[in-house]
Amino acid sequence: MSSCSGSDDEYDPAEVTLHTTDSAVTTATTTSTAADDKSQLAALLSRSVARQTFTPTAGATEAAAASSAGRGETALSHDSHPAAHCASNTVEGGSRLYSDIKGRIRCLALNPAGTILCAGSEDGQLCMWDFNVPLKTHRVQPTRVLTPFVNRISGLQPIIALAWATGGGYCVACQDGDSPVLVRASGEQLGYCATGERGLMDVVQCRGHRAPVTCVAAHTHDVAAFYTGSQDGTVRLWSSATFKQRSVYAVKHGSGQVTDTHVVESVASLDGLHGGQGCVFASGGQDGRVQVWDSRVKYRPGGALASVDMFATVQDPFAEKHVGGMVELRVPESGATPATHSYSLAVRLGSTVNMIDLRRLSSGATTNAASVVAQEVASGLPHVLDTTVLSVGCSGDDGATVVTCTSRAGYRHGKGGHVVHYRCAESGGLEPTLVWHVGKHDEDVLCACVDTSRSDGCVFAGLSSGEVAVHHRPSVAGSTPQPVEAWLHTRPEREGHGRVVGAKAPRAGRDDDDDLMRDLF
Repeated sequence: MSSCSGSDDEYDPAEVTLHTTDSAVTTATTTSTAADDKSQLAALLSRSVARQTFTPTAGATEAAAASSAGRGETALSHDSHPAAHCASNTVEGGSRLYSDIKGRIRCLALNPAGTILCAGSEDGQLCMWDFNVPLKTHRVQPTRVLTPFVNRISGLQPIIALAWATGGGYCVACQDGDSPVLVRASGEQLGYCATGERGLMDVVQCRGHRAPVTCVAAHTHDVAAFYTGSQDGTVRLWSSATFKQRSVYAVKHGSGQVTDTHVVESVASLDGLHGGQGCVFASGGQDGRVQVWDSRVKYRPGGALASVDMFATVQDPFAEKHVGGMVELRVPESGATPATHSYSLAVRLGSTVNMIDLRRLSSGATTNAASVVAQEVASGLPHVLDTTVLSVGCSGDDGATVVTCTSRAGYRHGKGGHVVHYRCAESGGLEPTLVWHVGKHDEDVLCACVDTSRSDGCVFAGLSSGEVAVHHRPSVAGSTPQPVEAWLHTRPEREGHGRVVGAKAPRAGRDDDDDLMRDLF
């Protein structure tokens, strides 16, 4: 590859199209004996099938890269991992989006339309990739980079949680502090949420949080509402019209007593319980409990609709009890219509995923024993943080999939960070439909999200190296191109592209220099 000395774009080794070794293997097989030819050809076909005939939910990253190369385009960077025998739902590598993030990617959020991706990092940067805005340079860079949380003493505050509003008009970013910020899709900052008064004994009566915010979730129906959880033990419902003044509703996780405070680690808006339509929500605390609340009912201490102790069977009294991400799922049932599906709540607990049967909770079977209403449905998911994200997967309109991630310890027998996409089976368990080996051997995957606006949406992962990886799933026949693919087609050619090797690069501003010379004489 020739260098472009006169180009403003410096060479980026990450912008190299992925190459496969099939041609080399084919050449080797032609020089073997007849018996060896048959065995090697069979091995080659099995590898080719494993790489190309993925299930519709798995996709084929290599095929997308080859298609881009055939059109004379440069693909995003790809990191391939050797895999002689891959399962039919396992894919390797992926594309990576360029950014100047120096810390770990702690959170990812994609707007409902699948056109704007936000990434929050520990170095305080909020990067936004807007797939509707054409690229101005050959290098793929974030459309906007914000630093909304600046502290005069400690510098930039890490961004630990992100969520887009249901309508996609704004996103909520949470720092390691007590005041989240609202940001429009255009990048305009709308302001910060109100903070709580320090003098009040009852934290529920405060205008806002008075301890660092740990989680955020969008209201499933109200485009102007969202939920936040905090280390002060409260979950608050906010409105985009009054968030600067005070929260709309607040509850205290646990018993609700003034002296009893448990950090809220996750929150989720629910649809299927008591006809909630988003007004019913779940809170997961550091006491190991998942509690369900109704914002239409006046709060009273200990007045949760249901409370489930997810660690009731754990015998170790000193065991840490962290409740990670929570997602409501519609469980498919034979003969049932979408309106009559039963609902469950998937909860990430350390290296496992448990499922709470909301139908039993709604029937009045409120209990402290998780074994009655909850069961373990997935395991073998190593983690690096106390709480690991669990987000809605890509499944069209059935709402029965979920996606999560692992640390560098890997998944099953593969080392490096993974993203695992599950589908909820009629038996009530979770079946992996896509296993994406995205991270290198020394990379953790800390967060993941999926484009839920289409059945073939791309999968995004945030890595400990500060990079965002993308798995391009093949588009369904007859559908519009993926937003990311259409965005990449707007990349201008690299300066000097197509120049013959050895040819001198054109000098920038040559016409201006000729004019200056004429003015001198």
